[in-house]
Amino acid sequence: MPDFLVIGAPKAGTTALHAALARHPGLYMSAVKEPKFFLSDGPPPAKGGGPGDALTWREHIWRRPEYEALFDPAPAGTLRGESTPLYLYDRAAMRRIRETIPGVRLIVVLRDP
Repeated sequence: MPDFLVIGAPKAGTTALHAALARHPGLYMSAVKEPKFFLSDGPPPAKGGGPGDALTWREHIWRRPEYEALFDPAPAGTLRGESTPLYLYDRAAMRRIRETIPGVRLIVVLRDP
């Protein structure tokens, strides 16, 4: 499981931050930038949402073994992280995070407006 999560406002620089953190020798960032693991308790919805949601839900990693496998390549001793901005806005996701990895650190990226 990750040691930290990058969450926050969409279009606020989370992709740039994810890329910068991935270059740090003491950190490991998941290859999938937005796995969305904590956004659901099971498979993502099959339909609904807006025009861009079909691609988003295809990228959704919702099975725990697949999510944990994202961090398998992490070198020993590195801190592991992933970036899914929408965790910040989803109370159920925040509950799932707290229950699953209570000591996780959150890096919150905001913008104005």
